[in-house]
Amino acid sequence: MGWAAGRRRIVAAVAAVGVAAAAGIIAYRVLAPAEVSTPARDDYPARSMPDPGVTGRLPVAPLIVDGRLRVYAAPRQVYADQPVDSRSRRTPYWSFRRWPASLDAVVASGTTVVSRWSDGQLVAIDARTGRVAWRAAGPEPAAERVARRTGTAVVWRPSGLTVSRTADGHHVVVSSGDGAVQAVDLADGGRLWRAAVRSGCREPVGAGSVVGC
Repeated sequence: MGWAAGRRRIVAAVAAVGVAAAAGIIAYRVLAPAEVSTPARDDYPARSMPDPGVTGRLPVAPLIVDGRLRVYAAPRQVYADQPVDSRSRRTPYWSFRRWPASLDAVVASGTTVVSRWSDGQLVAIDARTGRVAWRAAGPEPAAERVARRTGTAVVWRPSGLTVSRTADGHHVVVSSGDGAVQAVDLADGGRLWRAAVRSGCREPVGAGSVVGC
């Protein structure tokens, strides 16, 4: 009897360890940092020139990129559809999702879409293919921004993120956060400069000039 009881306890202990291990693996897969990039499967659409007027009604606010795509913001996702004159939202042309970081701001220049995330990461996507063009570390946003249902603030009022042009025509991405302002090359994400600033006082605006309180 004693040996049988001991064996049952050993089996129960092994089973408990197995269940705990399985639960740990599931929790890791669910909660671990992750990225899901879904590139474009179709050819880059032709430029659309819709007539002036209402072409459709959308439940979210799109950013028109290169006259060919509509780019949207979700809490942890930036994605695009086409054509720009579609009366409703379509199946995504491409999509990029991160976890657990949340989307903070989106800007675009030419065929490059740059997203900034709550951990300060800048991720540039080639709008033609939906593939990541480059990544760069940057200052974390001074305050958490939540992409609401329409995503309007993230794509139309991208606080702390802007694309600017230097005197020689070079395009740069300027991002600001809590205590820092940084500029990277739009072409490849290479850092051009970074400056420490007084917390909460500065933010790139307009054409990329920096103002302070």
